[in-house]
Amino acid sequence: MIEITFTPTRADLTAAHRLAVLNRFFRLAAWKSWLAAAIVGVVVGGGASYINAYKYEAFLNASLRGVPMGIAIYLALFAVIITLLYLCAPLLARWSLRTSKTLAEHYTIRVDEQGMHTQGQSNSGERKWSGLIGWSENAKVVLMYPSSAMFQFVPKRAFANSADIDQLRNWLIAAGVPRIAPFR
Repeated sequence: MIEITFTPTRADLTAAHRLAVLNRFFRLAAWKSWLAAAIVGVVVGGGASYINAYKYEAFLNASLRGVPMGIAIYLALFAVIITLLYLCAPLLARWSLRTSKTLAEHYTIRVDEQGMHTQGQSNSGERKWSGLIGWSENAKVVLMYPSSAMFQFVPKRAFANSADIDQLRNWLIAAGVPRIAPFR
């Protein structure tokens, strides 16, 4: 059993939110949505050029110009959305700490091969590894996902040593919880 105690900081939440953004936008399910949006962008770009070509130019020439325009608009929007979400993570962390009574509490988490038990000053909970759909980590935090829209995080600074972090990874892997990794 591993016992972890910590009080979440703004830096912890920023790292957790940034990792969650990367995980959300760079997984297969998200790419299907982005691909569909790109196709719509190409169709809209080509269609806009077709409407313009009806009056002024040959259809094929105009449509071929519209397709790259649609793709460029799509890629620009994609880059802007991810950049804003990634860069706004510190603001989201500060807002989360300011508006949540329980988030800024001191927590004790007990972790074993079955799952983890979280005890805060005003709440507690138990989560079995079988109830997770995935987990992820970066240099600062470990995220555990009970659903695709929610995560629970543990800052790595709270672990007594790196062997405890390795043990947590081993328990997650042994329980069959898939690792969610951006860019993999």
